[in-house]
Amino acid sequence: IDAARVGTGEFHDALADEMIVDQRVGATDQAGCLDCQQIRVARPGDEADIVSMIHELAAFERAPEQCTVTESQIGTALFGDDAVASCFLVEVDGHTAAMALWFRTFSTWDGVAGIHLEDLYVRDRFRRRGIARALLAALATECLEKDYSRLGWSVLDWNTDAIALYD
Repeated sequence: IDAARVGTGEFHDALADEMIVDQRVGATDQAGCLDCQQIRVARPGDEADIVSMIHELAAFERAPEQCTVTESQIGTALFGDDAVASCFLVEVDGHTAAMALWFRTFSTWDGVAGIHLEDLYVRDRFRRRGIARALLAALATECLEKDYSRLGWSVLDWNTDAIALYD
């Protein structure tokens, strides 16, 4: 899966329905997601958790030696004067459980901005609770609220769990 278009049609309707479900659910939704309403925008002070998850993801993707990002770099990228990225975090019982880190893109064909999801990561002990779907729904909401035309991402061809999530 390379990218998904957000706008009109079935994809938009399915994500909109999922967003409504995720936003009105209490402590546990149908997928077993605990406290998914605790999705929030990253803020200064979150750099250590974000960098830790990026390194965990690099290890999962079998390339830990290639991951050299630092807290300072993430701080500048997310919170600097010329911030180039954004991040949602999910907290469960006071612990940082997951993140979605993305940046804005632009389509020359339709003349509208979009989002490229760079990293979606859920820590091992929080998997299978619907958190990844809740993060995708939050990103879809971001696209809809800002009239973006697309939400795109890439996935490694051997990551069958991620492929199943995105399908």
